[in-house]
Amino acid sequence: MQRKLEFRRRSDEEQIKDAGLVLDFDEIARKGSMSREEQLVAKWYGLYSMRQANNHMVRVTVPGGVLTSAQVRALAQIAKDYGQGKICFTTRQAAQLHWLKLKMLPEMLRDLRQAGLTSFHGCGDVLRNTASCPLAETCPHRRFDVRPYALDMHRTLTACDDLFNLPRKYKVTFSGCEAGCGQAYMNCVGFMAIVRERPDGAREEGFRVVIGGGLGWSPFVGQELYSFIPKTKVNVVARAVTQLFRDHGDRWNRNTSRLKYVVYRQGIAKCREIVEENLRKEGADPADCEVAPVVDCGPPIPERPLTASDPVGTDGKAIVRAMIPKGELGWRELIRLAELSEDYGDKYLYSTNRQNLEIHGVDVARASQCKAEIEALGFDTDGFFGLTDIVPCVGTTYCPLAVSKTREMYDALLPLAKEEKYRPIRDRAFINITGCPNSCSPYWIADIGLRGCRIREQYGSTEGYEIRVGGTERKYGVKLGDFKADDGVRVVRAALDTFLNLRRDGESLAANVARVGSKPYKEAVKALGIAYDLAPNPREYSVFTGLAGSPLDMKTIARDVPCQAACPARTRVPEYIQKIAAGEHQEAYKINQEDNVFPGVLGRVCTRPCETACRHQWTGVEGPVAICHLKRSAADRKKNPPRPLEPWFEPTGKSVAVIGAGPAGLTVARELKRYGHEATVIECEHALGGMMKLSIPHFRLPRDVIDEEIKAILDSGVELQLGEWVDKKGVETLLKKYDAVVITAGAIKASAIDLPGLDAAAAMGGLTFMKHYNLGRPVELTPPVLVIGGGFTAVDCARASRRLLGRAGGRVAIMYRRTKAQMSATDDEFRQMALEGIDIETLVAPAAARMEKGRLKSLVFQRNTLTGGTDDGGGKASIRPLEGSDFDVACGTLMFAIGQTRQLEILPAGVSVTGAHAADRPGLFIAGDFKTGSLDVIHAVAEGKGAADEVDFYLMGRKRRETKLNIVAVESGETGRLRDHDMVQQPHMPHLPAEDRGLYNEVELGFTDPDAHLHAYRCYLCHHKYEIDQDKCIHCDLCIKASPRDCIRRVTRLFRDADGAPVDYVETELPKDATYIWIDSDNCIRCGACQRACPTGAISLRRAETTKVNCG
Repeated sequence: MQRKLEFRRRSDEEQIKDAGLVLDFDEIARKGSMSREEQLVAKWYGLYSMRQANNHMVRVTVPGGVLTSAQVRALAQIAKDYGQGKICFTTRQAAQLHWLKLKMLPEMLRDLRQAGLTSFHGCGDVLRNTASCPLAETCPHRRFDVRPYALDMHRTLTACDDLFNLPRKYKVTFSGCEAGCGQAYMNCVGFMAIVRERPDGAREEGFRVVIGGGLGWSPFVGQELYSFIPKTKVNVVARAVTQLFRDHGDRWNRNTSRLKYVVYRQGIAKCREIVEENLRKEGADPADCEVAPVVDCGPPIPERPLTASDPVGTDGKAIVRAMIPKGELGWRELIRLAELSEDYGDKYLYSTNRQNLEIHGVDVARASQCKAEIEALGFDTDGFFGLTDIVPCVGTTYCPLAVSKTREMYDALLPLAKEEKYRPIRDRAFINITGCPNSCSPYWIADIGLRGCRIREQYGSTEGYEIRVGGTERKYGVKLGDFKADDGVRVVRAALDTFLNLRRDGESLAANVARVGSKPYKEAVKALGIAYDLAPNPREYSVFTGLAGSPLDMKTIARDVPCQAACPARTRVPEYIQKIAAGEHQEAYKINQEDNVFPGVLGRVCTRPCETACRHQWTGVEGPVAICHLKRSAADRKKNPPRPLEPWFEPTGKSVAVIGAGPAGLTVARELKRYGHEATVIECEHALGGMMKLSIPHFRLPRDVIDEEIKAILDSGVELQLGEWVDKKGVETLLKKYDAVVITAGAIKASAIDLPGLDAAAAMGGLTFMKHYNLGRPVELTPPVLVIGGGFTAVDCARASRRLLGRAGGRVAIMYRRTKAQMSATDDEFRQMALEGIDIETLVAPAAARMEKGRLKSLVFQRNTLTGGTDDGGGKASIRPLEGSDFDVACGTLMFAIGQTRQLEILPAGVSVTGAHAADRPGLFIAGDFKTGSLDVIHAVAEGKGAADEVDFYLMGRKRRETKLNIVAVESGETGRLRDHDMVQQPHMPHLPAEDRGLYNEVELGFTDPDAHLHAYRCYLCHHKYEIDQDKCIHCDLCIKASPRDCIRRVTRLFRDADGAPVDYVETELPKDATYIWIDSDNCIRCGACQRACPTGAISLRRAETTKVNCG
């Protein structure tokens, strides 16, 4: 079945969401598993897979962090029935159950519903649990109670069907003042209660609104959208901001899809403009949403209001807290806390963003008794928002994303935090520990923050932590380094000791870092003498960006871009194909003109060594990219005719004679002109182009294509002398007249077979026949026509003969001594010959001729068999004749197309062909088929370029041009290609119908625009390189899971050669034994799935553009 190609900019997740899948929980429970699509949609219901296979987590929303005692009891019962008796509270004040089995799912959801609870909006690309200040309704520092606004906004937005599908998760918080308790600046949207003084002197309550905050690997501080909005505008502004996110968030790369990236890309002013447009559409006037600075005129606020012990609210009631170790408690303890809220408090339980629980409304006189009851459960009731109030995420205990055992680190740090020496600073610092970059425990904003990572050892890796100090909501922490988990306590102790020694009274650790800087803290850690024998961080290019030209760089580009390496002219194949995919055909043509001189010609007749090397041959099933025909597509669609290319140097006054005006000679002349030398081309024929014009037929290569590309060379100032034959004496004369002479006289002497019984005049050479045909003076043919050979010329002779004879004019056959697999023709050419009525007989060789009255009547052929070996001439399969297999074939015209040889007799006496361009005579050079023997156009071009470089070196005494790589960072991380592009069958080249083919009509018509576009998108764009920065990689394996091919490996050892190029590796399945997570570029299809999955930004994308630069 043909797969539909979609040029989309929507992720797979977006495609699944667009399908509108609705989950049948009863069916899921029955089958006990979920498909990938169901797992994604299940997040909307708060359901998430655990680290442990076949177990799930469900997140229950607790808007505003407030639960009735009845709901608490219900949660405890649900935890007992479905979650192994335990429940967690999160830093977003939600509740979380683990160990859920799918077969229990429907009953659990029904029980939640009956309790007035829901897990809907617990996960997924929606508004998540709306958070608010823990003491929102009673804090003495609050401007007003924000919890009602938080709850109302949450109810309003979660009821909006048009906001159910956002680009990514979306987090909103409400803070009762501008202290950091509500963490407004690290959320997508933060509403902070303020009081402003109006011009009439009256005071007005409202909200300051910030948007675009967020942590993760790339933290952003929220920016002020409005300095003041009226309280009545909360819901409509929240909806307008959500619409901004919905409409402008990135739905392709989920790593850059959060609202913070919208604000970063659009800018706060543009975002405000969009929000106000949304407000107007909702019928709301943005005029009273203030942009000008507004000062909060409420009373001063302590730096950390919630560190106060035994706080008493504005209602005169005490707030009693329970510090929940690791944020997790048992069902019995939870029920007891519900009972205590009923006995002592307001019959509600309040969750905090530090994973603790609170009872509000306690009579001050009974507070100590309530605390004692809580302490009897094993929970501390003092030290909140301080050093012992350590917040770890669940880490590897439950989470599939975590890379570190955060709870073990909690256990290691808690005794340190409780040491008596740190009592003076216990309320001046807090610690957060997160197991991965997602920052579920917000380590960026902690006085001391730890984030799980892996420490790369020589063989394998070990658990570690990145440790930061001095974080606040408005200024994120400074990195001290990456340390093994075993060293974590020592590093934290050094940081605490530094703070203890440098602090001022009442100063927090973060404030101390802001005042004295991070240097004392880094020096204290350095004094510990911690050093690791780390495995190197290998790079496959010598520079991250800029010009590169080391042996490592050249090995990397040759390995990564095999098509370019296989091209004799080193055409920048992926660069021009990427231009075609972008519709930039003129630019694509210019790249080809620069690299291979004759793009229009080669787009039709190139022998395509690049396609043999194409990595689609290794990784795909649909064959190589149509590199050759795409070259033609660029030539056919260029806007302007080719023009001379820019010279590299000023005129030198040197002159060079080039003998031969074929592709090699014309290339030499063009390149020498660019070097600044004068070039004169001397040609024995009266036409330019050599075998391009004389050998290749019009129906494969129209003459206007050749002519316009030759004209671009002549227009650069190359001089011509046509119709002049140069012999040995002539070469000597030229050597005296010019500073150098280059012989590119080709291989134009046809080879023949001396057959018994054959008169010399009874057969003709294939080149002779094609020359007459192409010059409009075709030879008269007598059928049957037999063409001996299996190369390009043999095919051209047969097809030209058919056109001369007509479809009914008699038999035309190619007789070849090997099989079709050894012939030069493409599969498409075989199909066209079949359509044109040309026979092909293989494994036959002529043995004798039969003549009657001076005319050829038939040939005797002998059958062959392949021996399984190779011969000495080009590596083709060797053959053995079968005795007694002779048979006669009628023949009226015989052509030999079995190759050509060189006319070496024109070389001066004593000069021989050595295999190099420079002959053993100063100033004399040879190139093209005259040097290599008969090859093809692309090899001739490469020969001409190489010869020109050597001539310039000879004339100027130094190398003046060298190949470099320009390494460019691709900030988007995208090549533009998708895995889908590998799944589409390639469209065939359209052809002129057989009945419409005349003598000279071109048969191949070229790709249509859509087909060219499709073919171009198949290219892997191998000049792009995704590479993992091993210093950033945390071995989370998300890239391995995301990659559509087996191209990312866990590697224990990486072997490199003397230049640093990877040559081999040892793979492992065990994460602990992995030194590197390594992208095997040989199998990478450049789809970017790994980069979009990476949570740490460890995977970069760079593009290597091959260029030549002047160097002398």
